[in-house]
This record gives sequence, structure tokens and C-alpha cells, in this order.
Amino acid sequence: MNNIAQRGSEILEAIDKQVMIVLEDHRAKQKLWMPRDLIPEDYRPQSLPPEVTAMLVLNLLTEDGLPYFLSLLVHHLGPKKAIWEWSRLWTAEEDRHGSVIKTYLQLNLNKQQMVGVERLQYQYLNQGFWPDWGGDPIKLLAYVVLQEQATRVSHQGIGRLSESFDPVLNAILRKVAAEEAKHHLAYFKFFQAALACDSSHALSALLSVIRTFEMPGKNTPHFSELSEIQLRKGVFGAIEFKNIVVLVVDKLDLANLTGLDSVGDKARDGIFKTIQV
Repeated sequence: MNNIAQRGSEILEAIDKQVMIVLEDHRAKQKLWMPRDLIPEDYRPQSLPPEVTAMLVLNLLTEDGLPYFLSLLVHHLGPKKAIWEWSRLWTAEEDRHGSVIKTYLQLNLNKQQMVGVERLQYQYLNQGFWPDWGGDPIKLLAYVVLQEQATRVSHQGIGRLSESFDPVLNAILRKVAAEEAKHHLAYFKFFQAALACDSSHALSALLSVIRTFEMPGKNTPHFSELSEIQLRKGVFGAIEFKNIVVLVVDKLDLANLTGLDSVGDKARDGIFKTIQV
């Protein structure tokens, strides 16, 4: 284990109690739903606009990264007390997101179209998703803070577009987006605790992740084309990602963070520069 990864592991150990507090609060407020709950028994298939179908497929692929996210969690976080307990709960909740989107698509696409979707799923899972975070668990926390919010924004944007032709899809995506917001908040609190423990390490990790951020599924065939549709429809792109970084920076109150050493101060300046471009 390199020195950065070792320090990240020590920080994770130090914030275990805060992680457990967040975990218990999340459980206490949980309102569990199942994918089939969100689709009425009398639901009738819709004629989906091709661009909406494409954006849903991209979001399905994003959710399908779950096996690799769990692998990343185990690799970077390890079976450490509260964070491992959280990882299992988060995995169980996230699994329902891809499931409900795929169920919806199965009801609305023909066999040939659905086989095409399933082929993309297969290709994505076969290629995998393994960012180079150097084994640092704090980089993983920083990434998921941004990624959960990005996923929420994307689901919410497609839901907004679907409101005029299918209220069921709108309701599904609002439900999924709301849960992504809860996950973002949990990971934000984990990262906030890491920042309080070692501000220089946490800020360096956040800067590194911002500079290299890519959504899951980046290596999947047609990812660029599908992403371009979301960009064109104003669902998710560079502007939305920048807004997410601004949101996180403001919530962390980085402008007023004191007591930074030279490493932390340089990392904070670098973060500010990413949102000034």
C-alpha cells in the first residue's frame, strides 16, 4: 500500500463513528420501495421518443456499474466496520434503480430493441469500471459525492422531459432521483468528516477526482453518442457537472476553511480554478 492509500485508510478508520451516525440516520428515515411498486398493474406501453429511450439506456448503464462499484468499495474501503455496513445497504438500495429502469424499458421496447440494450449491458459489464485512484479510499468518497449528484441530475432531467407523455416514467425517475440525493448526502457527510480529519489529504483527493471525473460506462460502445444526446437535451453535460462542483464547494464552505497547510491551500486553489473556467 502506498503512503497516500495508507493515509486514506487511516482517515477512514478515524471517521468510523461519524459514518455509523450517518448510516443509522439513513436507516431511520428509509422508506423502502420495490421496482414493481412504481409501475401500475394497468400500465399501458408508451411510444417513447427515440432520444428519451437513448437517455434511459445510458442511465441504465450508469446504474449497471453496481458490481464494479461494490468491488471498488471493497478494494478501497475494505471490510471496515461502519463503512462496510453502509456499502451493503447502499448496494441493496442502488440495485433497485437499474432494475426499475430495465423493467420500464422491457414494457416499452420491442424484442429487437431490448436485445440491443441487453447487448450494451453485457459489453459494459464485461469491460468493467476501474478508475485509477491509487487505492485511496478518500478519492473514492470524493468521486461518489460527485457521481451520485450527477446521476440525480440526469434522472431528474429525463423525468422532466417525460412529464408530457408518460407520468409513470416521470414518477419512476423522480423516485430514483430522490434516493440518489439521499445517497449523495450520506457520501457528502462521509467526505466532510474526512475533510475535518485531514483537510490537505481530502482536498487533494477531491481535486484529483474533479480533474479526471468520468461517469461509469465511459468505455461502453456508443457511450459518447448517448452522452451527446443528454448534453443536447440539457439533461447532463459539462455545465451541469460544473454546477455540481460549485454546489459541493459551497456546501463544504471551502472559501472560509482555515488552518490549511501549503498542500491543502494549493489543492483548494486548484479546485477553485476548475470552476472558474
